Amino acid sequence: MIHKSLNIILLILLGLELSAQKNTVISLEEAHTIAEKNNRLIKILEYKVKQAEGKLAEMKSNFYPRLSASGTIAYNSDPNIYVYKGEFNHIYRDLVDIEWIDELLEKYIPLPPKDMTLIHGDHYLYKTSVNLIQPITQLTQVNSGKKVAETDVSIEALEKQKAINEIKLGITELYYGILLEQKMEAATLARLKYKRSEYRDALNASEEGELLKVDAMGLKAEINETEHQLIKHQNQQQNYLLKLKQLLGVEYPVEPVMNLDSLYLTEPEPMNEFITAVSGENFSIQQAGLMVRKAEFGVDAARKEYIPGLALFGQYNYNHGIPLTPRSYFLTGLNLEWEIFASGERAAVIRQREALLGEATEDFSYQKESMRNEAEQLYLQTQNAKRLSTAAQDAYDARQEEHRLMKDAFEAGQKLKTDLLKSEADLAESEAELLASRVNYLILLSKMQYLKGN
Repeated sequence: MIHKSLNIILLILLGLELSAQKNTVISLEEAHTIAEKNNRLIKILEYKVKQAEGKLAEMKSNFYPRLSASGTIAYNSDPNIYVYKGEFNHIYRDLVDIEWIDELLEKYIPLPPKDMTLIHGDHYLYKTSVNLIQPITQLTQVNSGKKVAETDVSIEALEKQKAINEIKLGITELYYGILLEQKMEAATLARLKYKRSEYRDALNASEEGELLKVDAMGLKAEINETEHQLIKHQNQQQNYLLKLKQLLGVEYPVEPVMNLDSLYLTEPEPMNEFITAVSGENFSIQQAGLMVRKAEFGVDAARKEYIPGLALFGQYNYNHGIPLTPRSYFLTGLNLEWEIFASGERAAVIRQREALLGEATEDFSYQKESMRNEAEQLYLQTQNAKRLSTAAQDAYDARQEEHRLMKDAFEAGQKLKTDLLKSEADLAESEAELLASRVNYLILLSKMQYLKGN
């Protein structure tokens, strides 16, 4: 009974393991959705956006009054205030301007006549204050800082969207690549089937003396080479699947599914419209433009450092146990802080910010020029890919007709089985070439959309 129970448990565990290893079939649209939710890089960039938004909220808070409170409690071992004998004798000199009289008074009637405690204090004392400060001239600097923070939010959001689009483009390329490798694997299997049949025919012919054995061994080498090619396609599929899992941010194996009949070759917009769209919506160009704005705000903030800091304040104080101090009182007024001379520090900061602005402006121009050149090259590549796809379609149509005629000839007894297998292999390879040309064209179209920021 124990042995039978253990076998049942092992079978259940084996079934669970096989179930866990089963690939999850997902479409390209589902893959995009999963990646946007699970990809680690996207999550990191989401936190960067939140961090920039938090900094913007912090900067906005500087527009409003600041309310603060402070307090002190302490123990004073000797809280009294003392006056010592003769400490006020100088009063005589102020009242009587005769030296010998002053000397007599100080000698016989000192003020005070002995050491005494003037005020008795408490051993425990505490002090509290409440402060309210409203910046005035500093608001111009705060406003510049707010604009910088807003620009940082836009930059981080753009960086996140750029990463999302890059990941989606990568997933699309992997999808097409996996499907293409599957098609190439099928074509290689067809070629391998034909080569094995040709090798068997050659062995039979060499045994009958119609063919040298060295020729048959050459065909054996071609079989091995085809098997090698088959393994390469299978390994490439596995590599693509692993990369796809990484981009999706999942641990379970996935299997892409796509309707190959839906791979229609649409025409892109005219080149001028495409380049105009890239110039206005490209991620790199938008980022460079935002960096120019940020640098401009930085220069503006540096120049405002020359403005004196003026703030309105109100302060309420309450004291206990501190001699000669009011129990409670209120202060209000204006506070001015002005750094008149800073040894050229502020001018140096302005020069640094202006240099950053010049750098950002040049980078903006460089990005526009670079993206324009990349757009032109990509457009030409797309046009060439379309022509290659048309040529591949013509070749595939010809191979289909050849295979039809070969099949008819085989059924009529005019051709060998090997000839039919060769025709099938040629047709499978032509179909793979056609798919490769279509995939290349569609990937280039996707890159065009990415370059436009879509």
